[in-house]
Amino acid sequence: VFTWALAMFLEWKLAKFPIIPPRLFNEWYNILVLLICFCHGFTFIAATYYLPLYFQTVLQSNPIMSGVYVLPLVLSLAVGSGTTGIVMKKTGRFRELIIGGMALMALGFGLFIDFKAYASWPRIIIFQLITGLGVGPNFQAPLVAFQANIRPADMATATATFGFVRQLSTSMSIVLGTVIYQNMMSQQSAKLIASLGAETAATVVASFGGTSKSLVSRLTPSQRKVVLGAYTHALNRMWIFYTCMACLGFVLAIFIRRRELTRNHTIQK
Repeated sequence: VFTWALAMFLEWKLAKFPIIPPRLFNEWYNILVLLICFCHGFTFIAATYYLPLYFQTVLQSNPIMSGVYVLPLVLSLAVGSGTTGIVMKKTGRFRELIIGGMALMALGFGLFIDFKAYASWPRIIIFQLITGLGVGPNFQAPLVAFQANIRPADMATATATFGFVRQLSTSMSIVLGTVIYQNMMSQQSAKLIASLGAETAATVVASFGGTSKSLVSRLTPSQRKVVLGAYTHALNRMWIFYTCMACLGFVLAIFIRRRELTRNHTIQK
């Protein structure tokens, strides 16, 4: 955060040709759109990163199958994104798509909290479909909303700024999600030690992703139940965090106002 603030100060006061012109932030509308972009990027990347982690730690699948299990999210995301482009081209409207997408994404991540310590396929498939349909629209719609409210001469820098905010949010998201996961696992150390012993419990707490598979396979059924329950608990608390971020994005989206999209093409120097 400090580095980001320092960079913006340099762009504002010292740069002759700023990469991110401060004038992009003169209107609250633009700041609102970028905050929605941040919340969307922060939340959606968690599904693509931590769902395979759930499949590999809790369901004990291999990396290839964890990729197969995430297909409902990927396919519905593609459908939602493609449909959004068509609707915006036909109607020129984006506000409803942003709000609807953020609402579905918040609902989907909220449903992820109900994932079990066993393979409940109706949950796994339906929850991912809902989430993907919510994630898809907000790859394009907020960018269009941003571009509709800036000078044509700022189109390139505004698009780059939008992409920068998304990259920043996704990188922060994975770090913070991992911190939550590891803290939740550490809080369950006493329960794991009582069931597994100190040495094995420490290995379980430190394990991540596919590294746990060989360890879990050596445990007794009762011990395996405790370990998988601990993994599920840690992941569920992490989903709560991302649901809150998605809900914040939904609240921000409500304040987006409609802007008229032009069909005229202009060339700017």
